[in-house]
Amino acid sequence: MYRIITKYIDKTYPDEEKDEDKLLCIAENSRYTPRKAIRLSDYLYYSDLPIKRVLENNNIIEDGFMDKDLKILDYLNKVKHPVGVDCLALYLDVPTITYNYEVEPYLIKTGVISRTPRGRVVTKCGINVMKKLKAAKGL
Repeated sequence: MYRIITKYIDKTYPDEEKDEDKLLCIAENSRYTPRKAIRLSDYLYYSDLPIKRVLENNNIIEDGFMDKDLKILDYLNKVKHPVGVDCLALYLDVPTITYNYEVEPYLIKTGVISRTPRGRVVTKCGINVMKKLKAAKGL
C-alpha cells in the first residue's frame, strides 16, 4: 500500500515534499484499499492538516479501525450471541450491501469478528482491539 501511495504522490504532487512517516501512517490506516489510501493522501495534501487530524476527520481511530467498527465490536460483545448481517447493517444504519462490501471485509480480515452459520460473533482478538480502541478514544 505504501508503494501505491508514494507513486501517487510523486505523480500528483511532484513539487510537494513527501513526509515518509505521514505516508506510512496513511498506508497503515487505509484498510488495505488503494482508493481509501488515495483519498486520505489527497486530504492530507489539500488540507495541510497534521496527520492525526486527517485521521480524526475521517473517523479513523487507530490501525484503520473506524467509529463504526468500534460500534459493531461493542455491540457483538454485549449481546454475547451470533448476530445476522441484516441486523448489524440496521444497527449501523447503513444498507446491507454497504455493510457487506465496506465494513465486514476489514473486520474479518483483521480477525476481530468471525462468521458462523448462525451469524457474526466477536473474537478474543476483537475484544482486545475493542478495548484498545476505547482507550484511544478515551472511553
